[in-house]
Amino acid sequence: MIRPELCVGAIAIIDGKILLVKRKTEPEIGKWSIPGGHVDIGESLESAVERELYEETGLRGKCKIFVGSGEVISDNSHKVILDFEVVIEGNSEPIPATDAIASKWIPLEDINSLEMADGLETFLEENGYI
Repeated sequence: MIRPELCVGAIAIIDGKILLVKRKTEPEIGKWSIPGGHVDIGESLESAVERELYEETGLRGKCKIFVGSGEVISDNSHKVILDFEVVIEGNSEPIPATDAIASKWIPLEDINSLEMADGLETFLEENGYI
């Protein structure tokens, strides 16, 4: 039996640009997404958001408001994803790491030209980002 996994995502926006990473691993290898990943046992949601942001982009940020949730369900996994806005602190030049082969700031109006993770563009639309 597959148990759902708890995951978080970090939504960072500066000057009309959103921070995205290009995934290096499954699920959705090669697609653009917001930085994020699994919540570790004993870790708060806010700490997980800030850790995943740093691990995937090298950027420090402060977790702010909860934006919404989503699910990714496949034959062999079920991920429940909680997305939060973050405020970048200090340096804002991302460096891809861990699960990311690229990370960069993308103008919000250019999102529809990218190959995005399933459901992300709709999520951003429904929450007023694009």
